[in-house]
Amino acid sequence: MTVHRKVVFSIPFNNVNIFNQYQTASTPEWITYRLNIFMHYTLPSLLNQTNQNFIALIYCNPETFDFIHITLKNYPPLPQNILFIRPDESQQILSNFLKDTQYLYEVSLHSDDLYRKDFVEYLYHYNPLPETEVLLCQNGYMYHSPSNRLLPYFNFSSSFNCFIYLAADYLKGVRYPLIGSMSAIRLKHELLPDPWYINHAHDSNVAFSLSIELKRTQIKDIWKPHPNDRALIGEEIIDEALKTEILSSYM
Repeated sequence: MTVHRKVVFSIPFNNVNIFNQYQTASTPEWITYRLNIFMHYTLPSLLNQTNQNFIALIYCNPETFDFIHITLKNYPPLPQNILFIRPDESQQILSNFLKDTQYLYEVSLHSDDLYRKDFVEYLYHYNPLPETEVLLCQNGYMYHSPSNRLLPYFNFSSSFNCFIYLAADYLKGVRYPLIGSMSAIRLKHELLPDPWYINHAHDSNVAFSLSIELKRTQIKDIWKPHPNDRALIGEEIIDEALKTEILSSYM
């Protein structure tokens, strides 16, 4: 019996060279710090998804794979659907997971960020147009954990996306041509209007900075359509009860 779709989170840990930081991301200090961030923020977002019919593949630099797994022993065991792997292990894992599946919904996620807890459930019930290649999440939040600051956020082509592939094509190596996260919006896309993500700023971000983002235009109605803007921030949420409520819906 063929399954219509399955969801896979694709999470780079330290296997890609972002802004020439490949060597830094291979040090024991960076790995230890980032694993702690993953365990306290990204992992709860995955563990608390209301639909657990997914796998999350966290891709590691093969040269640091042994150290990562040694460090993971400092934490409770991960469930079977959340895996730290070498890139060359993904083909067999995905072949098994996608057996008799028509579509793969590949969700992009960084190892320090979060999706709302009902995102997987939403993907299983959402019916895109036949030609759609990617579901874009423009609306979300920016959270700076060291200072506990939370602001609504908009990005016209964020890195929080769900790419739709025929599973058989994906296993054969088919990928959409992407050069940076901004290229996703050039694909045949649909916009998901809800605030689906938290873009997490902390002490070791490479591609995301609170100080830089705070220089952006700040507007009240941030989640209305903004066809001429690339990124915007909303008014900071200072009500502690509301902040806690929002964060709990992601973690």
